[in-house]
Amino acid sequence: TENVRPDRMERFLTRAQSLVNLSDLFIHPVTSDGVARFRVSYGIYVNRDQASVAETELPQKYKTDFQTELYTMGELR
Repeated sequence: TENVRPDRMERFLTRAQSLVNLSDLFIHPVTSDGVARFRVSYGIYVNRDQASVAETELPQKYKTDFQTELYTMGELR
């Protein structure tokens, strides 16, 4: 999201706790083209295939409301 207001992220996390285990969520502040953003990752996987399977198991709300993408940890930095 490009909306990096802390209150918005707090609301996201409050809603997320009823859908997923919050200890598996990671918030990554990133800057792309001079724009500050947050990326949220769910889980850490050994390889892209495992991450791809996990992506299909995300709650339907996340698959519908968000554009999911797979990144390596290096790409998130």
